[in-house]
Formats: sequence, structure tokens, C-alpha cells
Amino acid sequence: LEESTSQFVTVEGEVTQPGNYPMGASMTLQRAVAAARGGSEFAKLDDVVVFRTVDGRRMAALYNLGAIRRGVY
Repeated sequence: LEESTSQFVTVEGEVTQPGNYPMGASMTLQRAVAAARGGSEFAKLDDVVVFRTVDGRRMAALYNLGAIRRGVY
């Protein structure tokens, strides 16, 4: 056993394979979408919403995956 994780990321919406994926230490938004086999033909990757819980509070953030890929974000 090289790595163990008890945390998962849920990827849903217009991705090829929505589901829960193990969240390793190096998980990024790009890697989460890649784990879900990328966006579908209808995916709007310039408006990706990430929900997370921080200190018991639910938070949301909007990301532009295309800008991230280009290194602009």
C-alpha cells in the first residue's frame, strides 16, 4: 500500500463519467475533471462551480477551467 485516502471528490454535471473519486494530496480541479473522463460535448467549462465545506460552512466558488488550462487563472 503506497497511499490511502478517506476523502473523496464528487464530480457531477456535464462530464463523461460522473462519480466519486479518491482525493489524493495532489488533487486539482483539472485532475478531478480528468478522472471523470473530461467534459461532455455540452460541458460549459468556463463556468465550473466547486462546493466545499470549510470549518463547517458550505462555500461555493466559480472557476474557468479553460483559463486555468491556458495559465491565465
